[in-house]
Amino acid sequence: MKEPGHLQARAAWLQHKANWIRLSAMTMTNHARLGHTGGDLSSADILATLYLGQVLQSEGVM
Repeated sequence: MKEPGHLQARAAWLQHKANWIRLSAMTMTNHARLGHTGGDLSSADILATLYLGQVLQSEGVM
């Protein structure tokens, strides 16, 4: 079983990455001067957890 401190650190890291996804989506939308970020912002936590949390793994991606 993993230590609680490790799980908290992992959760904080995933939250940081989700925030980066949000910032990246906002930056791209701003540069394009076009788009709607609602879906991007609301799905950032899900994407970070599934892909960076290694819930989903794809060959050649990680």
